[in-house]
Amino acid sequence: MTAEIDEILDRINRLNSLIKDILKGSGIGSVFTKTESNAYAEELERMRDALLNWRSGDELLSTLTMYIELRKGLDESLKKDKVLADVASIFPILEKYVKDAIERYGKIDVRDIPLTESHLTVFVNLFVQKNYEYSVNQFGVIMPRG
Repeated sequence: MTAEIDEILDRINRLNSLIKDILKGSGIGSVFTKTESNAYAEELERMRDALLNWRSGDELLSTLTMYIELRKGLDESLKKDKVLADVASIFPILEKYVKDAIERYGKIDVRDIPLTESHLTVFVNLFVQKNYEYSVNQFGVIMPRG
């Protein structure tokens, strides 16, 4: 079990590094901190230590139960991190598309950006974090601030 946790921690670290490199290459490295799955790493390390140093069957059972629950959340966060990697890899192209549309029409509805909903949410968040001169209103329209 501890070997499995070590493998998961290694996957999280490699994914985090890959996404950071992709974002940096896309010009948005400064707005990125950690992936969602990285938040699980610290808890996994504690669980690994608890598995190595358990004192009673109840303690071991409790740790294993927590691990099973944690894995469910981790699997979901890994899916979200893969969406982030997808979006980061095409960010420069979409950023240019959005800026050109705003320059031409003064605004763009996020539904006019050719992405699935999950990818669109990530793109819009990264776009407005990197490009402070733009904002998104409650109707999903990206436009210049002010």
